Amino acid sequence: MTARKASNGLAATFGANLRTARLSAGMTQRELAIAIGRGDAMSVSRWERGEHRPDVENMEALARVLKRDVAWFYSGHEMRDAA
Repeated sequence: MTARKASNGLAATFGANLRTARLSAGMTQRELAIAIGRGDAMSVSRWERGEHRPDVENMEALARVLKRDVAWFYSGHEMRDAA
């Protein structure tokens, strides 16, 4: 379950959308990490900051827990949803 380095634009979009979805769900980074079976909030923090993107297994878990399609995390709607 290693995270891979991400391109800046895509990783930033993903990170902003992940944060939006997490906050909408009323979860802390630690709660989300536990819910997807990671247990460490540092991974969620890195994903939200755009430093890394999750692997496929973690991405599917995030989508399931946050009740979003995987594609939602990569679309440019983060500003609309945050408003």
